[in-house]
Amino acid sequence: MIGINEKDQAMFISGEWKQKTEMIEVQDPGKRVTIGYVPNGQKEDMVEALQSAVLGREIAAALTVRERMDILMNVSRLILEEREDIAEIIASEGIKTITEARKEARRAAETLQICAEEARRLTGSTVNFDQMPGNAHRHGYTFMFPIGIVGAITPFNDPLNLVAHKIGPAIAGGNAVVLKPATETPLSAFG
Repeated sequence: MIGINEKDQAMFISGEWKQKTEMIEVQDPGKRVTIGYVPNGQKEDMVEALQSAVLGREIAAALTVRERMDILMNVSRLILEEREDIAEIIASEGIKTITEARKEARRAAETLQICAEEARRLTGSTVNFDQMPGNAHRHGYTFMFPIGIVGAITPFNDPLNLVAHKIGPAIAGGNAVVLKPATETPLSAFG
């Protein structure tokens, strides 16, 4: 089995890798061989993840823009460093050639870089009220605030890049994230 380690057989909840007994078999659809196992999450796992996210949203909202940017840029860098291994996993569990999988890994890294850049643009705005008579020298202000918790459910067709498209903007905006990857391609989410 390629790319499989102890963490691949655990569920990441509340900042910890938690072993589970009931597993889902992940197959290479082209070769029809097992390439790994992932936990079969249950209702209580989702409840725990959401409870953890409630605490996590306070932590995420308190991060500075620089800290959010650094998180996203570091994950992008790690994807690029591990690009070949990640591409092998994407190609093995999904329906992509290794060339397509390498491109997807690169796109995911770029997506996170773009999200890091956008984090500095989430600032709000000033609106002039002098568009209406009697409102000269009046202004309104808008502010951007994290929404709290983002539930990210991703499909199988671009298993890593679509994870990046979900979690990147959420982190850039200072939100906590609960991720549920596609059952057919869950190993790519470990990227």
